[in-house]
Amino acid sequence: MVLRPEFRQLLADPANGVIDGVIFYDLDRLVRQPRDLEDLIAWDRPGSHRVRLGSQG
Repeated sequence: MVLRPEFRQLLADPANGVIDGVIFYDLDRLVRQPRDLEDLIAWDRPGSHRVRLGSQG
């Protein structure tokens, strides 16, 4: 298992008021493992944060 501390920090930042959105080129550039995708989906549930995800891909 590869730990991605920066990805974990990205998931924590909206709750801390650090960011309000994430823009990425393609989903495979943002998540590397199925577990990361599961965490991202849970993070982006309506009402959980006032954050927008955006992709060009």
